[in-house]
Amino acid sequence: MSLLECLVGITLYALLLNPLLKASAQLEKKQMEYEKTQSLISEADRAFELMGRAIRMAGYQNIKTYQFT
Repeated sequence: MSLLECLVGITLYALLLNPLLKASAQLEKKQMEYEKTQSLISEADRAFELMGRAIRMAGYQNIKTYQFT
């Protein structure tokens, strides 16, 4: 194998691999954004759950659902 064949092979390899690497980097970035969004949603859900529990523990009763006996 000559030096020219090696250079041509390396060039073709780089030309074919570059778009794949670029797409992989973009996919990784999107995945990180998605995970961050899901984490924020999970934290907000937990915060609302804790606030609701605190309100119920404070003795709040919804008049519409309260049964008078």
